[in-house]
Amino acid sequence: MKNSDLGFTKENVVLLNFLELSRQNNNKYDVLRDELLKDQNIRYVSGAFTLPGINSQMNIGVKAVGTSSDNSVNIQALPADFGFVKSLGLEITEGRDLSKDFSADRFESVLLNQTAVKALNLNNPVGTKLNIPGEDYKNGVKVVGVVRDFHIQSFHNKITPILIYINPHNYISVAVKVNPQNIDATLGYIKTVWNSLYPDISLNYKYLEDAYNNQYSAEEKTGQLLSVFTVLALFISCLGLFGFAFFIVRKRTKEVGIRKVMGAKVSGISVLLTRQFLLMIAISGVIACPVAYLLVRMWLRNFAFSVKLSWWIFPAAVCAELVIVLLTISWLSWRTATRNPVDALRYE
Repeated sequence: MKNSDLGFTKENVVLLNFLELSRQNNNKYDVLRDELLKDQNIRYVSGAFTLPGINSQMNIGVKAVGTSSDNSVNIQALPADFGFVKSLGLEITEGRDLSKDFSADRFESVLLNQTAVKALNLNNPVGTKLNIPGEDYKNGVKVVGVVRDFHIQSFHNKITPILIYINPHNYISVAVKVNPQNIDATLGYIKTVWNSLYPDISLNYKYLEDAYNNQYSAEEKTGQLLSVFTVLALFISCLGLFGFAFFIVRKRTKEVGIRKVMGAKVSGISVLLTRQFLLMIAISGVIACPVAYLLVRMWLRNFAFSVKLSWWIFPAAVCAELVIVLLTISWLSWRTATRNPVDALRYE
């Protein structure tokens, strides 16, 4: 979940909480952006209504101009600034990015993700006119570019259709793409600029990577618990197995002595003593593998995106179990098989 291709770059992006300021008519966002960009260690700055790892969503009805209202598609609206695509490292697959160089881009141009293009059934999306709600967009908007799908939500959810457009009144976060070098100095500069513009509001920031990964905190805790209890279960099982093996070997001490007198080899006796345990492991594997497969399949249904459950994982687990068993009882088997047969025959 953390290492898959997310469609965006989550590293070296600092998120500034802009929620409280977004409610103010004079939030000085443009001044903040321009001042931050003066620092050579800050590459891009963009305000946005939502970002990966931030649970804020706004859906609107969108349809292509000339189609009936029945063809309206529910699409996630993502108000953002001109630097949004570059701040997140999104990939433009068709057309171009929104830019200040085009005056129409402020209220008349939008970007769509690939899922939105499919939802609207657009064969040639670039240049298509769309109708979206809002007084500023009553004349419609034009699609100027398409971005590759990106996971704005966690892998629990499918990628939704997204429409990106410029709207400075709905920014609740500011994404700052920074140079990984001199990060402390860069953060200090961000704090200085923030305090000069908003002296009454404390700066609240976090890294985009942390915000996105926090969506999987439940899975991380589950993984940690499973790891701890797996180690404990293996340790307790090996102790029980060792005690059981010791009991079985003691019961067969005279049998081993007689077999050695009759010419049995050490290797043959070792196999004889371990065969019973290997048979039990094989039976347990036959029972456990289908159950484990069903449980994992049920758990993976919680994710819209998940790994494929390969069949070889389960035989590999059984093989690992066999190795652990052999390591646990091999010393006992070898010790009994190499024992003096006279001592074994005298054993009571």
